[in-house]
Amino acid sequence: MLHETGAARQRNIPDYDYLLQEREVSKLAEVVMKQIREREIEGFMFFIEPVANDPNVQRYLDALADACTRLSLPLCVVELK
Repeated sequence: MLHETGAARQRNIPDYDYLLQEREVSKLAEVVMKQIREREIEGFMFFIEPVANDPNVQRYLDALADACTRLSLPLCVVELK
């Protein structure tokens, strides 16, 4: 689940129900960057299942991390137990 923070607000972003393919990571990062700019997001807390339990999670993390890095935004990743 993504949790949006910024401008003194916090809210959950609806679940994303799609199995991202490796070749789509950079495209998703571009979409995420656009949404970050539009919503004036200042950072993310990303709650995920451990990558060891579900390797498909890594692609979403890679897309979000790329977007945050390119926009110089903080990203906090929390692996759920």
